[in-house]
Amino acid sequence: MGVNIDYIEKNPCGLPSGDEGVCCVEISLDNVISIVDAPQVFVDIPNNLDTQGIFLRFDSGQSTRRFASQTPAQGVSIDTNFVDDTGPTEVHLRFNMPRSDIVRFDQNSQVLLEATRRLKAQNNLTDLEAGIGLRNDFNSDTNADIRARCPWVPGPSCPTITDKYRTFDGSCNNPTNSNFGRTGTPFQRILLPEYARNSLDLPRRSSVDNSELPSARSVSNSLSTGSDPLDTENTVLVMQMGQFIDHDITHTPNHGIQCCGRNGAFPASFDAEKCSPIRIPNTDPFWKGKKTCMNFARSLSSPSLKCGLQTREQLNQITHWIDGSNIYGSIDEDAEYLRAPGGKLKESSQRGHKGSLPSCAREASGKVTGCDVCGSRKKDCFFAGDFRVNEQLNLIVLHTLFMREHNRLATELKSMNSRWSDETVYQEARRINIAQYQHIVFKEWLPIIIGNNFMKSYGLFPLSSGFSSDYSDSFDPRINNEFAAAAFRFGHSMIPATFTSKSKGRSETSLNMRELFFKPASLRDPNFLDSLVRGMTEQGGQLWDSSFVPDVRNHLFESSSGSGGLDLVAVNIQRGRDHGLPGYNKYREICTGKKATTWSDLRKSIEPRHIETLKRVYKSVDDVDLYLGGFLEARHEDSILGPVFKCIIGDQFARLKKGDKFFYDLGVDSTRAFTLQQLEQIRQTSMARIICDNTDEVDRIQPLAFKMPTSRSNAVRLCSEASIPRVDMRVFNGGGATG
Repeated sequence: MGVNIDYIEKNPCGLPSGDEGVCCVEISLDNVISIVDAPQVFVDIPNNLDTQGIFLRFDSGQSTRRFASQTPAQGVSIDTNFVDDTGPTEVHLRFNMPRSDIVRFDQNSQVLLEATRRLKAQNNLTDLEAGIGLRNDFNSDTNADIRARCPWVPGPSCPTITDKYRTFDGSCNNPTNSNFGRTGTPFQRILLPEYARNSLDLPRRSSVDNSELPSARSVSNSLSTGSDPLDTENTVLVMQMGQFIDHDITHTPNHGIQCCGRNGAFPASFDAEKCSPIRIPNTDPFWKGKKTCMNFARSLSSPSLKCGLQTREQLNQITHWIDGSNIYGSIDEDAEYLRAPGGKLKESSQRGHKGSLPSCAREASGKVTGCDVCGSRKKDCFFAGDFRVNEQLNLIVLHTLFMREHNRLATELKSMNSRWSDETVYQEARRINIAQYQHIVFKEWLPIIIGNNFMKSYGLFPLSSGFSSDYSDSFDPRINNEFAAAAFRFGHSMIPATFTSKSKGRSETSLNMRELFFKPASLRDPNFLDSLVRGMTEQGGQLWDSSFVPDVRNHLFESSSGSGGLDLVAVNIQRGRDHGLPGYNKYREICTGKKATTWSDLRKSIEPRHIETLKRVYKSVDDVDLYLGGFLEARHEDSILGPVFKCIIGDQFARLKKGDKFFYDLGVDSTRAFTLQQLEQIRQTSMARIICDNTDEVDRIQPLAFKMPTSRSNAVRLCSEASIPRVDMRVFNGGGATG
């Protein structure tokens, strides 16, 4: 819940068992807040455009030239004694590699972008006329040439089974547009993109003179370091759950290329369609002139859902829904390969312990992407619904817990419904698992992030009794580009420098964050998973603020201790520019109603010391990057976030809840709704219960696992106590029905 520890301690409640515990406020009525998409922007274009040759053969394949020259840029010297370690870049690229169908979508997009450029040049169109105006007259509805090249036309057909069960690729959820939420489809946007002037797709530049914005690494050095204070309210599990959710709803693939010159030098030239390398100044306090370039490969592009001629757009490689795609997969082939007999998911058996995620050790090359990205470490890796599973140890832990929960549910369902087919057992276990996961996200996790006030005002709390009817198919529920490329990266400032591991005997081990990246071999010890769980639920996190630990600023994915890696803050800033996200000030205006016209106008949300630094770094208040401005804001009301990130994230989760026809507490269609008795039991679940049921030897935990343990209301309890309720699976007894 979003309430603070002090409130929980001072307001305990009596449980039916007579014990003292935590009780949630009853929410029995929907707060239906209508979501309305922004009106489409129209820009007039001249009549009788010259369209000759706009679809002449265009080579959208790999460029024959180098992506980056080996000659350094003017003023850049090469340290011949320095050998640049490309390992961190290679790991980052592997975790963001595109599927083959995504590459085809990018190629289709490049054809459409080239056609737009030709129309612009042949008719002397302005940036707005070409980037926005053309799409209304040149799209799959109006033009046969475009329709033939549009991967979203026709939309998927939806068999009757999709009335009851989700598709794996996210299609067939919205009855008015079966493409909404589908894997591989483009993001939507809150505001129109702002790419460099005189281009349709080059990264954003200064609003003052179209010059390059300050180096993302320089910005990171200036504004993302500090004391990094501890969070005494919330556990590390808050941050870790955020990454798990992120890997369920966003994944932007990149071009898999190196964009820096020899010896880590910033190149004299590079392919701007695929590269946007980050310049490292000679005065960098970590690299000290040895390295002047940080690799940055641009995101692949996508046609819009109508394949209109317009500015560049990016896509989501996984489904847009909160649907457990990171557990089950985002395409049919992956989902099928993850399945095991009995309606279960694959697992690797461990003698005397619950199963672990399936191992990559015996998987053939080219069969499982999650294994292929591990390269030489494949034998140590696992695979799951999202191939980034091996990125760091605690992420593997959460994947394992929800895989085990599916298999626990499948076992219980099969024991009660012996006549059910494996398919029915699988689908019903998946349905319950996703429902529990959604309940945890909206009941326990999200209120901590955006606060109870926002949750109540916008009807985001799930009901505590009865059916909800808060659903509409009238708006676009897809992920916003601003959410994926900026706001939902808020958790990176909550990453601690060290993680705690606690054994059953309570011995404590401290693990450096930089040593947890891409090290799945550590989980060969089956007892280690429980130790990591104890650590995540007992260790306080880092406060959300403008301080990022060196582990993610200087050592991300580094190959050996001290050799250096990527800067996650710089990468995030550069990603926003790559996607053409407008500056922070425009989102400040749309979220708070107040646009800053001078630097001093920022004082209501940003500390004066940060404003002074911003003035030195940027030419204009309008140039400040969304990601940077967002994390510099002070906490707003009872949220852990500032007003802009809270606004963007709150809007997104409202769309994902109110626009999902499968959301777990809906009763608008009896075909897919749980019964009231089943729904009552799903509401009993909690993150603490998931942990209790799916670890080997974690036998006690605080009821609110995302909040720090206390001495009273949220005190550590035995898993068998009533303060951590169990789901009574008897309500899912089909009474002998076959399926």
